[in-house]
Amino acid sequence: MRKIENILVIQTAFIGDVILTLPLVQVLKEFFAFSKIDVVVVPRSAELLSNHPAIAETIVYDKRGMDAGLKGFWRLLQVIRKRKYDLALLPHRSMRSGLLVFLTGVPLRIGFSKSMARLFYSKSVKYQKDLHEIERNLSLLDGIGIEHHQKVLPNLYPSEQERK
Repeated sequence: MRKIENILVIQTAFIGDVILTLPLVQVLKEFFAFSKIDVVVVPRSAELLSNHPAIAETIVYDKRGMDAGLKGFWRLLQVIRKRKYDLALLPHRSMRSGLLVFLTGVPLRIGFSKSMARLFYSKSVKYQKDLHEIERNLSLLDGIGIEHHQKVLPNLYPSEQERK
């Protein structure tokens, strides 16, 4: 397996979906402690991730606002392309996310077999609808040979200001 130094997770669904994706990010950081993990989210979710120690950078994609349409897609494509990710994990099963990582040239692109975007993945993982969303997201790790069976809960890190 090639060396994985830069990892991208794309979750541009609702804020709850982003929270349920955090265990995937946290386990990735355990296995790839020295790798940089960036996450693409919609604006409402960005602040939620701002202090998370497993996340190097949160990339905001305002797909329904200022990044709507081809111009915004192109902007995000250029941002991702410049960062030269080795691995992209796509818990969000959108066609747009799959096409995005395919066009950026990320060599290892892992998503679910039930996704319409599966044609753009280098590896597909079976979508198991009977699993909790956290466990299902963690199953994406099977695509890189990591079996993870421990229960993992999402960790949030509010700022001191937010705690007050």
